[in-house]
Amino acid sequence: MDKLITCINSRGESVSFGYDFEPFFLLSCDNIMGVISKLNISDNTTIDGATYHGATVQKRNIIITAQMYNNYTKHRELLYRVFRNKDHGVFTYSDNSKVKSIDYIVESIEIGEKGIVRNIIISLICPSPFFYDLNKNQNIMSGWAGLFEFPYEFSETGKSFAKRFASESIQILDEGTAIGIGVTIIINADGPISNPFISLVETEQTILINTTLNYGDKLIITTDTNNKNVVLVRDGYSEIANEYLDVQSEFMMISPGYNTFFYGADSGADFMSVNISYRQFYVGV
Repeated sequence: MDKLITCINSRGESVSFGYDFEPFFLLSCDNIMGVISKLNISDNTTIDGATYHGATVQKRNIIITAQMYNNYTKHRELLYRVFRNKDHGVFTYSDNSKVKSIDYIVESIEIGEKGIVRNIIISLICPSPFFYDLNKNQNIMSGWAGLFEFPYEFSETGKSFAKRFASESIQILDEGTAIGIGVTIIINADGPISNPFISLVETEQTILINTTLNYGDKLIITTDTNNKNVVLVRDGYSEIANEYLDVQSEFMMISPGYNTFFYGADSGADFMSVNISYRQFYVGV
């Protein structure tokens, strides 16, 4: 497979474009390599040079240029359904073993009206400019490993159904190319826990939840750019629990390289089952 681009809209409808591909032949796909940063720099008045204040990565505008050769009405209607104005979807790029995705909003679609070969130009705006892996990386710091296997001899005595494992710290290797990636931290309470926390060594950031968890409770902590929240799941009900955040808490994000996490609590740390997951993000395909 040389290159295949697939766009799936919010309703699950999809269209694919590729070289030597029917019914839509891919001519080009622009703005999928690299990103553009906007630098905040001010000129100095009394000294040489300028002062750097920071930078932000700009949104991405993907332009797909393709052609179709037959069944114009049928194929045009399919394109209009998939690329409805202002609809959102997922753009996926596949190149041999490499598969990366990015979220988009439809800006425009233009389809040629005449000729045997009719051009198609689709403009997609990606507010978040980073591509990502579809599958999340899972990192379990502590939990339970099942020991029950079939066939099972119930005549055995003293045999456990599960064994607890725990590591006070874990190193997560981010092999992506984007800086500042959010994580999802799930803390399951296997007993009473008072004021649980989790820290990232490299940035010296800590998230401390000032509350008591009961057996069966779950905390879901998300640190993504547009989704920084603490959710408490208790008795099957979920509620935003940001009011329990300690005032000095910071929503940490990981960067390329090794990221070292550790967890604890004022009491009941041995009852914490902790899972950290994240997606690998990239500045281009």
